[in-house]
This record gives sequence, structure tokens and C-alpha cells, in this order.
Amino acid sequence: MALFYEETMKILGVDPVVKSSWESRFLSKIGPHDDEHECWLWLGSLDRDGYGSFWLSQRTLRAHRVAYAMSNGPIPDGLVIDHLCKVRSCVNPGHMRTCTNGENVLAENSQSFQAKNSRKTHCPKGHPYFGDNLYTQTSGRLHRHCRACRRERTRARRALLSMATS
Repeated sequence: MALFYEETMKILGVDPVVKSSWESRFLSKIGPHDDEHECWLWLGSLDRDGYGSFWLSQRTLRAHRVAYAMSNGPIPDGLVIDHLCKVRSCVNPGHMRTCTNGENVLAENSQSFQAKNSRKTHCPKGHPYFGDNLYTQTSGRLHRHCRACRRERTRARRALLSMATS
């Protein structure tokens, strides 16, 4: 049995007696759900990244941010919302937490390139990314490099050069 409209409003912190038209419009775009622990899928429009979009106060806002703010109050400056369920169209505030952008990008179950690369412990050739074998380079972003692979490339390049000049 789907969670009733009034129960959803209560979880989101909306007073069912004194609800505004935008709150009613927002709640009407949340899909049916059996309990407060499952994802509440956004039925309204989605942006190109798969997040729900909601028109409010002459601008488009991300629906999960509106749901979080309705339930928990304003999102503190410098923090973003992390979907713990990793479902971008979910607007269940119980599936969200505030964190820094860096924490969000590098979260344990994140699929971002940065998170995948930070979890790598060895280079593609199997050399470890730690100790004397690791060197870092910063050119806007931090890059990790394998010293053993660099040595191999340098030796191969020098061998080719000496062959070409002999």
C-alpha cells in the first residue's frame, strides 16, 4: 500500500493543514512508494544528468535539494547533497546527507573518475602506487605516476635514440 500524501508531507516536514501551492505541486511529482525506506522517484522532469527539476521562485532547482531543505532546513553553505542510494531521481530525504563536494566525489560507492582512480593501488603494469615508486605532479589537479614505468619509458627512449644516432 502506497504511503499516503499526508504521511509523506509529515516526513518532509510540511504541515498538511497549512501547505502552500508549491509544496502541493512538489509532492504531486513524487512517485508512489510503500515505505519511507525505499527510493521516492521523481515523476517530474529530469535534467540531462538524471536529477529531478522543479520550477520555484522564477528558477529551476534540483528536486532532491528542495526535498532535503523541506525536511531538514537550509543546506549549509559549502556543502552539497550526497545520494546515499546513488539514485539521482530519488527525492527521499532519508537517502541523503550533506557533505563537501570532495567527499561526495570520492565517496566509497562513487562512480566518478576521481573516485575510481583514487582507489587504484597499482599502475596498469602492476607496480605499486606507494613509497619510493610513487611520484605526484600537480598541474591544476593532482596526478599520481609510477616511477618504475617512467624509468622503463626513459630507458626505451634512450635506446631508440642511441640506435638512431649510431
